[in-house]
Amino acid sequence: MLVFVLMLGLVPAFSLVGCGPADGSGADVVTEDPVETEAPEPAEEETADDAVGTRQNPLPIGTTAKIGDWEVKVTEVNLDADELILATNEFNDPPSEGNRYVLADLEAKYVGDESGDFVWDMMYKFYGSGGNTFDGTDTFAVSPNPIHDAGETFPGASISGDVLYEVPIDQIEGGAIIMEALMLSDTRVFFAVE
Repeated sequence: MLVFVLMLGLVPAFSLVGCGPADGSGADVVTEDPVETEAPEPAEEETADDAVGTRQNPLPIGTTAKIGDWEVKVTEVNLDADELILATNEFNDPPSEGNRYVLADLEAKYVGDESGDFVWDMMYKFYGSGGNTFDGTDTFAVSPNPIHDAGETFPGASISGDVLYEVPIDQIEGGAIIMEALMLSDTRVFFAVE
């Protein structure tokens, strides 16, 4: 348990290394099956504000983006997950007054050369509509299928799981999920939550 607590303490320190452009750098959209997932059409003269995957123009749910050595997709977002989280584990506490649990389901494929571990390779947080961010490590509640339990992943292998956030209710609508490679990344991608 002590090792886990120490590791959680290291995550914020490491996350400083991976902070990309504040508004996002746009997304390298991956189209695996154009029938199932249609990538947004790029604008004729795309500006930084128009680039898909930025804070102003987040990727739609179900769109896959290449981020570092991973291809990542937000498949579903539950913006009111309080009952589900409380039912998941008897030791889960309700969110603080004025807050709500938000649960994002993810799918990811490792496309690097060696092997990777999503929890150590990626940084993910909730961007609130008020401009604040909320980290998944800010709550000790257990989610149904934490993606950080996936472990080491080799080239071509896929994983899935969820990320849990505790967010003030007034910042949920219009929010987004921010993802970026944890180490030495200049790519920051915003995913829509609705």
